[in-house]
Amino acid sequence: MLYENCKMITFQSGCEEDTSTCDVRIDGETLIVSYDDTIYRGNDSGGGHYDLIAPMVNGRATLHRAKDSDTLEGSWIEGGFIGMWQIELSDETRGK
Repeated sequence: MLYENCKMITFQSGCEEDTSTCDVRIDGETLIVSYDDTIYRGNDSGGGHYDLIAPMVNGRATLHRAKDSDTLEGSWIEGGFIGMWQIELSDETRGK
């Protein structure tokens, strides 16, 4: 399922929170988050916990989605910077 224009809030120590949009694709055990020119991709490691990587920006991240929830939350490390993020899945969806 593709969720388009999802609200993405990122947090980083010493910075104000940043709100932007992203697209999220959930296809079986695979989760893909894309925004700007960045793509995080990973698999469910169990219980709705996803471990993601974005090689183009030297990024690693985690996201967790509770059962039947429309919110993903986790942490990220990108190019030496560390933060947290929250994504609200949109109602704008397209099938596989």
